Amino acid sequence: MTTIDFKMKNVTIKDQLIKLYIWDTAGQERYRAIVSTYFKGCHGMVLVFDETSPATFDNLINQWYPLCLSKTEGAKMVLVGNKIDLQRNVNQEQIKKWCEKTGIKYFATSVKENKNVEEPFMELIALNLKKEDGKPVNNEQFEKAKSFDINKAKPK
Repeated sequence: MTTIDFKMKNVTIKDQLIKLYIWDTAGQERYRAIVSTYFKGCHGMVLVFDETSPATFDNLINQWYPLCLSKTEGAKMVLVGNKIDLQRNVNQEQIKKWCEKTGIKYFATSVKENKNVEEPFMELIALNLKKEDGKPVNNEQFEKAKSFDINKAKPK
């Protein structure tokens, strides 16, 4: 039995239907070989670590991030530190430096308190919808998008 969860969500932005297929691979070491097959052809990845556990951040930057890079071609990525409603034990300066080095945007979230949960997904959409001139699509378009609530996304 694996702990891979799948959700699908449609978001409309400026009359364009965006289909999000969300595979939650849970990041467990024992599933590393299996989950990397889910990376093929993806357009975006949300790299999540637990803000209460420095080991999860270390594992993400030293194990999962290199694996994601090696198994994807041009997939956009965002970094998410979850559980900010609890005591944050991951060094925030280390997170900042890693994000500067990799060019990946960081989001601090709390699923429990529904804080900043939608924003990483909307950022991935924006990164994938960049205009030909390399500039991001106007963020006002996203304000008009249908509300995106990952907790209400329906399994396939």
